[in-house]
Amino acid sequence: DVQAQSVTQPDAHVTVFEGDSVELRCNYSYSGAPYLFWYMQRCGQGLQFLLRYISGDPVVHGVNGFEAEFQKSKSSFHLKKTSVHLRDLAVYFCAVRESNGDSVTQTEGQVTLSEGTSLTVNCSYETKQYPSLFWYVQYPGEGPQLLFRVSKANAKGSSRGFEATYDKESTSFHLQKASVQESDSAVYYCAMGDTVTQTAGGAEHKL
Repeated sequence: DVQAQSVTQPDAHVTVFEGDSVELRCNYSYSGAPYLFWYMQRCGQGLQFLLRYISGDPVVHGVNGFEAEFQKSKSSFHLKKTSVHLRDLAVYFCAVRESNGDSVTQTEGQVTLSEGTSLTVNCSYETKQYPSLFWYVQYPGEGPQLLFRVSKANAKGSSRGFEATYDKESTSFHLQKASVQESDSAVYYCAMGDTVTQTAGGAEHKL
């Protein structure tokens, strides 16, 4: 069965002073278990991921001091920040999509490495489908960029010295690089989707 999804953001334009708190409301319509996302887009720049809710703790802490609370009873996912700055001037987007029980998990949070050392970012997935797997990178001040996509089990993807193998048996897609450089400082996203449609879900890791 196809379940209709929609998102409403009642706050078309919000003006606050620097240092004030802000709340941007997001109400969704979906009868299943949703994935919920917030993105921001500064003038002249690409879309930047802020945070997402998949399951677990309803209060989600994102980047740049933003947080959002999933309230199933109110079908809401309002974005909040206690003290705004001039750099927060942007357009904000709330998004929803069905979960289908699929999920992507990265165990690491922020990791600090010395130049020249090796990197492994673990990514595990759960799905009953045969998904394509993706790694994205987001450099400071830029939108997410695709590193590579792998659609066949046991195949390997590689780009810019990074590589990952689609291990269907262990349901993993770990990102590796033999020698990291300062230019690799970024947020890394593991994601999956079916072979036809867009990305179904994701997780993040900051280096």
